[in-house]
This record gives sequence, C-alpha cells and structure tokens, in this order.
Amino acid sequence: MGVYASKQTDPVAPTLFTPQSKIEFSQALLSQLEDVSELEYSRKEYAEKAIEQKISTRLAELEVETLRKFKDTLNDSLKPDSEEKSDGLSSKELSTKLQDLQSKLESFKKLEQDKKEKFELDNKDGARSKLTECLLKNKGKPLNCIEEISEFKKFMENK
Repeated sequence: MGVYASKQTDPVAPTLFTPQSKIEFSQALLSQLEDVSELEYSRKEYAEKAIEQKISTRLAELEVETLRKFKDTLNDSLKPDSEEKSDGLSSKELSTKLQDLQSKLESFKKLEQDKKEKFELDNKDGARSKLTECLLKNKGKPLNCIEEISEFKKFMENK
C-alpha cells in the first residue's frame, strides 16, 4: 500500500455538491437576487455623492482661503509707499512702467498702420491689394492665400 494509507484531502478546499434532485427557485428568491444588484448600484451612487460632497466642501474651503489671501494682498497694496514692503513696487514705479507699456503699444499700433498705408489698400482691383488684404486677414497663415499669391505672381511676370 505504501507510505500513505489513503488519499488525503485539503480541509480548506471547497467540495463541489451536485444534487440528484431537481431544484426549483421561488420567485421571492429570484427577486431578492435582483435586488442585490440594485442595492450595489445604490451603494455606488451613494459613494459617488459622498465623494462629490467632499470635493465641493474642499473647493469651498479653497475659495474662501483664496479670497482671504486676495483681500490681504489688496489691503497690503493699498498702504502708503512708506509702509510698503521692500519686495513690492511703489505706485510711482508702477505708473512709470504703465506709461512705458502704453507708449510701446502706441508705437506698435502706429507701425501696423504704417504697414497698411504702405501697401495702399484703396485700390481693391489690383492683385497686390487682394494679396495684401488676404495676408492681413489671415495673419500667420499664408497658406490660406495661395490663389492670391499665384495671381500676384502672374501679375508681376506681366509687368
């Protein structure tokens, strides 16, 4: 017979039970099984709502904190120059920087106006004016004006 007297089974392993008689499930049991899936769905919804609530609470806290910091910064910036911190700008420095930016903006506007005047957009029939108008409308996208470019090339060859 050998070392082992009989085949040993694992006490933890489940055994498969196959009944010999026919088993019929009642309608009540089947409805309870369906309710389990609905219960899991409602648990899932409840968990999602709880997460959404936590997120909205945290966002509200962050909003309050941000508004508080903004008000503090605003109040600090409205203090007179003598009380101002060393890392901030004084109102005089800020106004000079603002004036510099305004003068640069005006010079860019003037440069753009000079470009338009240089190409004389008054003559709408010419190939050059059509090309210029198309390029100005499609700034940074010259491929949108392929037809106008080909007309302008023909116009320049005929000159």
